[in-house]
Amino acid sequence: MCKSGYDARLAVGNNQIIFFIQNNEDISDISFFEIDGKKFTCLNFHHYGKLCQRADANIPVKIKVPEATNDFSYKITKLPDFMPANYIEKQIAFDDGHKAYHFNVKLNNNISDLFKTIREWISKSILIFH
Repeated sequence: MCKSGYDARLAVGNNQIIFFIQNNEDISDISFFEIDGKKFTCLNFHHYGKLCQRADANIPVKIKVPEATNDFSYKITKLPDFMPANYIEKQIAFDDGHKAYHFNVKLNNNISDLFKTIREWISKSILIFH
């Protein structure tokens, strides 16, 4: 990631190597730390879950790659075109205590498969660091 221009860092704790990447997005449920005013968000949270959320679990390794200056974004800006026939419609309802909400949403398993593939790619990329 660093050689691609992204500012990625490693942290160690609880006999684990945890991968962080510079990211300025507001992601409230994933562990992060700050170095020199830059926020680094855990990229392999799906491996360690709540262990990444403890403040004492991650100790950043002091490594700096000069050409790694770009922020990473978790935003998905474009999805492939999926066949309309692959969508199913599902009703979702909930009550927040004041009002009942009812929605019809369209679901497509191809989207879940796409994100599974992305997670697998990240996992394989992280293995380089182990």
